[in-house]
Amino acid sequence: MLHGMTSAMRAILWAAFLIGVVIVLWSIVAVELIHPLNKQIGASGVYDECARCPEAYSSVGNACLTFVASILAGDSWGKVSMPIMETFPLSIPFFIAVRELRKLGRRTNNRSAVKNSFSYKSAKAGYRNCFSHWT
Repeated sequence: MLHGMTSAMRAILWAAFLIGVVIVLWSIVAVELIHPLNKQIGASGVYDECARCPEAYSSVGNACLTFVASILAGDSWGKVSMPIMETFPLSIPFFIAVRELRKLGRRTNNRSAVKNSFSYKSAKAGYRNCFSHWT
């Protein structure tokens, strides 16, 4: 049982690491593409009640924090991203791609943990693969 748990944890940690790498890569792109648009929106006064919103994509660290807070945690997605998408509709594919890659990463993370758990159980039971009874 301990071997199965460590195997599943290893898969989960690698998947979480890869999700983090993807978030950092998207954050680099956001600093280059989205921050200039966000500065224009901030200058127009849309973010008067939000102190952090004009600087949400100003650096890679801020963009990572924004993506983690808005996409992974589901917090304030509409506060920062919706004004950008409403003002600059060409930014919509960027935000859709970031959101969909996060979903893909989460699904992969869950499936890898389940797959490792089942492969450990079948190895413990003595099965080599699903076609072992035919050979």
